[in-house]
Amino acid sequence: MRFERYRIASGLSGKTGNELVNSLLYIMGEQAEDIFSSFGLSETEQADFDTALKKFNDHFVVKKIAIFEIAQFSKRIQLDAESVNTFITAFYTLTEHCEYGALHDELIRGRIVVGIRDKNLSEKLQLHSDLTLTKVIERVRLSWVVKEQQEKLIEKESASVDAISSNKPVTFLKQKQSFGARKQSVKPDFHRKYNENKSRFPEKCKWCGKERHDKRMCPTRDARCQKCSKIGHYANVCLSKPKKGYSELAYLGVVQLKSKKKTNIDWTVMVQVNHKKH
Repeated sequence: MRFERYRIASGLSGKTGNELVNSLLYIMGEQAEDIFSSFGLSETEQADFDTALKKFNDHFVVKKIAIFEIAQFSKRIQLDAESVNTFITAFYTLTEHCEYGALHDELIRGRIVVGIRDKNLSEKLQLHSDLTLTKVIERVRLSWVVKEQQEKLIEKESASVDAISSNKPVTFLKQKQSFGARKQSVKPDFHRKYNENKSRFPEKCKWCGKERHDKRMCPTRDARCQKCSKIGHYANVCLSKPKKGYSELAYLGVVQLKSKKKTNIDWTVMVQVNHKKH
């Protein structure tokens, strides 16, 4: 304590108790006079330096602790994973130096109701202002026990489901291939089959229908198709669609009229069909 150093340095060590008390009060200031008077000491105690010093220490130290404890008490809430019993016990510890007096139980009850993590339970308890501290503690503890039991049941059910699932054979779903992957995987096989079919069934000439050869060597170069009358292919490979309403039996040729003069006179042509003239 600084006053002890001052007492030694100033030579007050040899002074009487009354002189030391007055020196202490003078150094502390005017407010110390009022605080000293509130101690209610007798004349003998007022002249005793050790008694006066102890009273001042108790006053300031306890008051400092009380302010801190009150602040901690007002901010205290239930922490994550903190049990209800630990939460409740903390309030009793914090109120040891708060000097709440007759309000002790009521203030603890209020902080428990407001500070618990279960907000649904907190709302229900706030609707009953006539509940005592004992009743509040009982309900909070009971709710906590029920919740712990439910969590354990859920954990057991989850463990059972996991155990059943682990005994089932694992099945793998075949992943659907993308278009590009399917195309790449099918393409080699497709070409292989195509080449096999090509070697087994060689392509034919599309003009005469015989084995494939150069078009310049094809006998249909000057042949006329009996189906479409076009030159260059046979009727058996003709791709033209037949005209509706008649079918071609034979090609007679072209009748040309040399005279371009229009006339109303009928004209006839001699036609030979099957070696008979008509």
